[in-house]
Amino acid sequence: MIEIGLNKKDNLVIRFSYDKDIVELMHQLPSRAFNKKTKLWEIPLIDLPILRDVIEPYILRHRIKPSITPLAKQRYFELIEHLKEIQRISQLEDIDYDMVGMKSEVKLYPFQKVGAVYLEKAKRALLAFDMGLGKTPTALAAASSLICQEKIHKPLIICPSSLKFSWAIEIAKFSDYTYTIINGDAKKRKEQYNNSSNFTIVNYDLLRHDITKINDIAWDLVIADEIQRAKNYSTAISRNIRVLQPEYIFGLTGTPIENEIMDLFTLMRFINNAIFGGNGLYFKTRYCNVDSWGGIHGYRDDRHHEIERKVGYCMIRRKKRDVLKDLPNKIVKFYYITLSEQERRLYNEYKLTNLRELEVDLNSPQENSSDVLTRIVFLREICDCLNLMEDNEKIISSKLDELKNIMADLDSESKVVIFTEYERMAQIIQNNMPYQSVHLHGGVKNGCKREDESEKLVKKENKGLEGRDLDLKIHEAKKNCKCTECPYSKDDSLCNTRKKILSKFDNDPNIRLFISTNAGKEGLNLQVAPVVINYDMSFNPAVNEQRIARIDRIGQKSEKILVINMVCHDTIEEKILKVLKEKQDLFDKVIDRSDIKETEVLKKLTIEDLKQLM
Repeated sequence: MIEIGLNKKDNLVIRFSYDKDIVELMHQLPSRAFNKKTKLWEIPLIDLPILRDVIEPYILRHRIKPSITPLAKQRYFELIEHLKEIQRISQLEDIDYDMVGMKSEVKLYPFQKVGAVYLEKAKRALLAFDMGLGKTPTALAAASSLICQEKIHKPLIICPSSLKFSWAIEIAKFSDYTYTIINGDAKKRKEQYNNSSNFTIVNYDLLRHDITKINDIAWDLVIADEIQRAKNYSTAISRNIRVLQPEYIFGLTGTPIENEIMDLFTLMRFINNAIFGGNGLYFKTRYCNVDSWGGIHGYRDDRHHEIERKVGYCMIRRKKRDVLKDLPNKIVKFYYITLSEQERRLYNEYKLTNLRELEVDLNSPQENSSDVLTRIVFLREICDCLNLMEDNEKIISSKLDELKNIMADLDSESKVVIFTEYERMAQIIQNNMPYQSVHLHGGVKNGCKREDESEKLVKKENKGLEGRDLDLKIHEAKKNCKCTECPYSKDDSLCNTRKKILSKFDNDPNIRLFISTNAGKEGLNLQVAPVVINYDMSFNPAVNEQRIARIDRIGQKSEKILVINMVCHDTIEEKILKVLKEKQDLFDKVIDRSDIKETEVLKKLTIEDLKQLM
């Protein structure tokens, strides 16, 4: 006899007389848990169909009929109807939406209105819009509506430290709501949490230090921006964020999966624990290809439809090409460069040396993926330019020569953004291209002396004013600080800031190139350029997408944008493309629902995998 009921937490409970075969079947359930107090197995209500499929062979073999309580049946069908309604909303292109609590001049795109309604109805959901599609105003619209309906009273915004003030400005621009930004020392922060503001804004790093205080407050909504920061379920950030379990949770990200399928489990564990349960081992067993050492080699192809279905219950995804008809078409081109004899000779020497060392080091327990990655950096540098490896008076680089050819073929007035992994390579490009350029790197400051002076003046002239009104005045004053009229901008010893570099690139028609390391992959608006060139590509496809998103944004005026990826033929760079393809296929198949007939599973970069790259 198998009896299925429901407990107070809306989990299914399974009762049966001890049978070794049934116990083994219970271990096939992805989100099961054994309650030691009740001596019963429990699974999320959503997994009732999986339970049915798992126990069906046993039922047929023993000719028994399991019983399910009327309450469990009722709650399951209510849940399914709710999830169907959520999915129906997610598939809409537009929806009627009354903007309440927001300023009258605020206008949302149709897909943003759909996103706001989805967040309200789903309560716990992942807003997975592509970068640049306005996740912030969408989440704020949903939060505002809930505040006006008195469904929430104490929302918390968690974001990277660089975005705290951005959130404050967005709140002030779009609404009359108040906010408190958490900062300062521990004593000051403790007092700040006891605020009466509509919104409280804290960054992920402070979350780790202040989790005890944060957990003492009855938050009813948590907005987690760039939630992929908590993707590793073993990190302190991930562990701390899971402690927060309000009624409403909005997770914001453009890249739900950056490297492997376990990223998705971590996010869902916070957003809605009922989707995949809370045990990573169970998730790995059901959905991942796991080797004898516990390593994950992609997901089980026969289960990706189940992943897709369950994720679809609490995630709304929009891509630029699907929703913004006014954004330009994106053209992606690959340029394959052949190494010169001198480059090939040095490349093969380093390749053979590293392979011999790996044959020995692979047997050493101290060797790990980071060690191997350090080894293959040499090969990547040879592909970029021999001068990164050897001192030569003459620049030796087939790739750099091809870059000059590519630039010559482009529209002579087009501005171009160039990314490279290596700071020295960025300097070589700047020094050897026949075009005026600006160069962004990690040493460039974020601050601006003129803006600092302007902020001090505003505070002096508005003594007694604080909070949102003061922040808006400071924001407007800083916007009026133009680099062209700034006394500091003429002297690089006085001003070496991102603002100056961006201003030069935007406004000086003679400056054609914006050259950057990955220091510029986030937080920059470079819509003035219709072309981005990846001089070398990152192992992480999300990083490559962030680079492209610097120009592929709302405000891009060009009819088309061009993405050029430079790859050295028959080298580690060409093999990296395969790794990137595997990772992107995983993202497309599980998240974007692409109709890909046959894809290779994503492999985590083990030592053996990295050896094969050589």
